Amino acid sequence: MRERLDDTRRYLIFPVAESVAHVGAIRVEDWILVKEVAMRATKLYVAALFALPIGALAQGQSPQPRSTQEQSTQEPSGQEHSAQGQSKLAEGQTSSSCINNFTFSQEFFTRYPNAGAACREVKVENGHKWARFDANVVTTGRNQLTANFVDRFNNSVGTITFDTSPDFRVQMNGQQVRVSSLQRGDTLSFWVSQDQAGFYAEPHALDSTKLAVAETAPAQR
Repeated sequence: MRERLDDTRRYLIFPVAESVAHVGAIRVEDWILVKEVAMRATKLYVAALFALPIGALAQGQSPQPRSTQEQSTQEPSGQEHSAQGQSKLAEGQTSSSCINNFTFSQEFFTRYPNAGAACREVKVENGHKWARFDANVVTTGRNQLTANFVDRFNNSVGTITFDTSPDFRVQMNGQQVRVSSLQRGDTLSFWVSQDQAGFYAEPHALDSTKLAVAETAPAQR
């Protein structure tokens, strides 16, 4: 840069001075005017030197990457749909995430609005999704069973009384036991199909495993 300024002085100021010398003696006012013109020309030249690298840099800039929003609009629609849909579970697989793997029917959710909090597990059996619920035995009678359904924190979400028979089998600790052998406090598992609204003693949509609901009651607070 210093060399460029020296060149500026040599090509702009010195020729002016030489021309003045050839003319001879001039007035002081004329000399000041000549000097101001030369200084202005020097400033313009220096400004041009600064502007040149900046313009060259602008021309050599690489294209900026697309914004995240632009990239998202280019994403395949199928990928977005799969992200919003349920996770796919294969036959025999289980998941503790009910919200991502199970959709309750409107009928079932209307009857049991706290079902989402009480769901413990989702399982695929015979191509159908089943949600598991746990409940503690409250009372057992000759033809009825009352159980207190609890959430993941063992808080009650309501009780359900089922019509059963003494020989009807329910699931306890993964085993099938008769209702007649149950005691107060035993923990049972009940299953609900994504395709149907009823409770089943096992994850099988069979009449022999379906429970008839006789009465429901909200949790006592």
